[in-house]
Amino acid sequence: MPLKHLEKEYRNIGYLFVILILLLCLGFYRPYWSLFPHFAGINAIKHFHGIVLFMWFILLTVQPFLIQSGKQKAHKLLGRFSASLVPLIFISIFLVSKDKFNRMAPRISREENIGELALNVSGMFYFIALFALAIYYRKNAAYHIRFIIAAALLLFGPGIGRILENYGGLSFSQSVIASVFISEIITVLLLLYDLKNGTSPKPYLISLFFLFFFQILWMFRFSLVWQTLGGQFADLFF
Repeated sequence: MPLKHLEKEYRNIGYLFVILILLLCLGFYRPYWSLFPHFAGINAIKHFHGIVLFMWFILLTVQPFLIQSGKQKAHKLLGRFSASLVPLIFISIFLVSKDKFNRMAPRISREENIGELALNVSGMFYFIALFALAIYYRKNAAYHIRFIIAAALLLFGPGIGRILENYGGLSFSQSVIASVFISEIITVLLLLYDLKNGTSPKPYLISLFFLFFFQILWMFRFSLVWQTLGGQFADLFF
């Protein structure tokens, strides 16, 4: 990701990523960090998932500061490393989804289990698509940083959802809808800010399309279409 500079409006973007990390830690305090140091009930798959995501966010946070300080070689090196983490993130989401699906199979109906797959399965491909666009536009600094932000907002969703569920009293389903809505609001605000400054809205429009699709899929997770597609996916891979 060979960026030589950041737009004036995005020079402090590293601080936004710091806030995202703190919110993720807060969101996953109860189901994960509060179990430190023994982590009773947490299997290797969940540890793997947490480690690769945390590493990616740390690298994401460091990158803008490296660019601003002119450390291009370090930026490029860490950029390659962060890109190598993306397939691992995809695999970790898949493994966590498979683990949860198989654990919940005896406890809930097949329809509910397939319905919850709409969250992670679509999220896997949404994340990969946004990061692929960031790599494709790696020589276009404006597009690159915006697609990276969009990918980060996707991974930020589960953290804010956990906060709303653990501390806000929302149900799991309500927290999912609310977290996606918050991501949509943030994306719209970023898009309007770009329009105000005469910047192309393309990256955030694409991100909004994915978020809307993500939300609609979750709302209609019990529909015949998703139950059929999700069921086939589960039968094939789980």
